[in-house]
Formats: sequence, structure tokens, C-alpha cells
Amino acid sequence: MGLVFIAGCTTGGTDIAEYLLQKKFLYFPIRRALLIIEGFVLAGSIVVFQNVDAGLLGLISVFVRTKTIDALMYGSISANQAIIITGQSHSVSKRIIQELERTATILNGHGAYSKAPVDVVLCTVRKSEIAKLKTIISDCGKDAFVTANETVEVLGLGFKDFSK
Repeated sequence: MGLVFIAGCTTGGTDIAEYLLQKKFLYFPIRRALLIIEGFVLAGSIVVFQNVDAGLLGLISVFVRTKTIDALMYGSISANQAIIITGQSHSVSKRIIQELERTATILNGHGAYSKAPVDVVLCTVRKSEIAKLKTIISDCGKDAFVTANETVEVLGLGFKDFSK
């Protein structure tokens, strides 16, 4: 399915609706469209055939398929990029370096509304490390504003090598 989606094609099944949904909403990941539409189909089949076991096996199959499609289309290295706006930027970045063994970049910024100077911490962590990152940020103060974005590819130290 991943190869089919990479080629810009469909197999003629429910993936037509998934592909169209993703084309209509460009920033809507194909995996989310697949989960939603296949979830409705599986929920309907559970109601019609009254077989919960088959429906649960179908959900497991859809989950594995979405993970496989993601790995094929976007690569197997998945990470999150966090943008942290806080008055405690130095303590947050110090703990990121010590506890997560990652690096961080402190950018100078200023509030658009308040016009006050503010530090912005930028870091990239593996998905398995995002919970620890949230704990670090929370421990350093409740004034932080954080956005975490999924990254498609991460190249460099601690992630994927540039030559591959």
C-alpha cells in the first residue's frame, strides 16, 4: 500500500476515500485518514456481523498497516521537534542535555503582543523521549508554552547519518 500511495495511485478499495481525504486536506496524514475510514468500516462490520473478535483483529491489522506505510513513505526514524518558549530556557536546555543526552538551541525572540524579549528552546527528540521532555519542561516552571511537531526525517548526530 505504501508503494501504491508513493506512486500516487490507489487499489480501488477504501484507499480511494483515504487518498481523496488526504488530497483535500493536504496536511492530513494518510495514516490518520486510513485509521478513520477503516475504523468506520470495522465498526460497521462489528455491528452487522456481531463478531467483536474479528473487528479487533481488523483494528490490529489496520494499525500494523499504517505503521508499515509510514515507515515506507516517511522512513523509520520518527522524532518530534519541540519549540519551547519559557523564561527558564537555560535550565530546560541544561536538563535536556544531561537527562536526554540531546542538544538544544536557544533562540532569541520577542513576544508579538507584549514586545518583551523571550528565549525559545528548539530541540529534536525521539518519540520515546517526548514524555520525559514534557516532565523536564513541567519541572522547570509552569510558564512554558510548547509545541511538538512530528518530523519526517532527522539527519545528524544521534539520528540518521547524512550519507544514507
